[in-house]
Amino acid sequence: MKLPDIKEVTIPVKDMPKSLNRMTITFVSDIHLGPTTGQQSLERIVNMINYLNSDLVIIGGDLVDGRVSQLDDAVESLSWIKARYGQYFVTGNHEYYTTDAHNWIKKLKSLGIETLHNSNVKISAPGSNDAICLAGVDDPTADLYGFMDHTMDLDSALRTCDPSQSVVLIAHQPKVAKIALDSKYRVDLVLSGIDSA
Repeated sequence: MKLPDIKEVTIPVKDMPKSLNRMTITFVSDIHLGPTTGQQSLERIVNMINYLNSDLVIIGGDLVDGRVSQLDDAVESLSWIKARYGQYFVTGNHEYYTTDAHNWIKKLKSLGIETLHNSNVKISAPGSNDAICLAGVDDPTADLYGFMDHTMDLDSALRTCDPSQSVVLIAHQPKVAKIALDSKYRVDLVLSGIDSA
């Protein structure tokens, strides 16, 4: 597997608190751990992520191509990821193809990675009341599979975000950006994977 290229992009976000004004985010998507990407490649990717020393690390879906029982040991290096404001994940279509998305969410939690399952968290600098809302939605593929309580639910993800604060939405498929921007909710930035294949 070819290791991912690192691209640095500066994105101005409206109403970003001064305390977070130079916040850095590492966003990685479509790793596809399994037949095409092995344990050693994932370890190298994790080392690249940590080398960047970002404030926030986001895994934007399609992390795996297999069930937890098949890849349990191979994902252990994800526990090495460290970021000042945390490590977050949203599901991609391939998590649903595995039919094991629920177990993957539990596994990632055990490794220190929180899944934004149609939910959000407030990100703020220590000692500051200013915050941004980091929200994430399930991949729309969940709707096709009727997978437990999984569905792409913008209402659940965004309704508790403070509309006076910056909102960053994570969604695996880029097509969700248009849906979000056409919604009644404030969304300042959408971070998505590269495709829905």
